[in-house]
Amino acid sequence: MPPRILANKYLDFCINSVCPRYAKTDINLKTGTITTEEGAVTPVKLALLPKGGLSGLFFVKARDVNKGFKAIDKLKDLGLSDNVVFHQLDVADPASVASLVDFIKT
Repeated sequence: MPPRILANKYLDFCINSVCPRYAKTDINLKTGTITTEEGAVTPVKLALLPKGGLSGLFFVKARDVNKGFKAIDKLKDLGLSDNVVFHQLDVADPASVASLVDFIKT
């Protein structure tokens, strides 16, 4: 079940999902592009969110933020950026989380 559905059903829980990227683990014979420690950062930060924190969301750890900004600039040049949303989030930074909450509300 998607996290947004579970989050609406269990309001007392903070329910999210995360893609930590392609980490070197036993399941992929250590062929990943990042270490397990690097892959664990975002899931651990999400697990440590305070009660009442963000819920019902899907997080993907960015590979390279600068590449993301460059891609958005290219889309703007092509007139295609209206359908693209990019928000840099540091789940350990309350101001960053608050910024995302405001962004989602608007």
